[in-house]
Amino acid sequence: MKFIMMFPEFQNKSDSELIETIPLDVVIPILNEVGNYYNERLKMGRVYSVFGHELEDGSDQQQVQCLLPQHGTDDRHPSSRFYSTDRNTGEETHAVYCFKCQRVATPFWLVYLRKTEEGMKNR
Repeated sequence: MKFIMMFPEFQNKSDSELIETIPLDVVIPILNEVGNYYNERLKMGRVYSVFGHELEDGSDQQQVQCLLPQHGTDDRHPSSRFYSTDRNTGEETHAVYCFKCQRVATPFWLVYLRKTEEGMKNR
């Protein structure tokens, strides 16, 4: 949606046409802006739910399974920590940090990384 708002000329293309025809020099500069747009609207609980996991309601921190594709194996002993607020600013900002991967992922980037990995496996 955010991309189409920024580039209305692409609104009549299917998802696969968009993916195949949009040049990277158009996508790369706006990726952070698109990510920020969706991070403000998408909660980590929803993302985890889509991938078959649940977060505890109302908890501002909790240990969770890492869903990053870089993790390599199923995370049977949860090695990620979910944070609902930024510890420095106190602002609501859903993110997970994996202690094994040593990476932070927000809702948008977690979905992006998972879907990119799926796409690579299906090629």
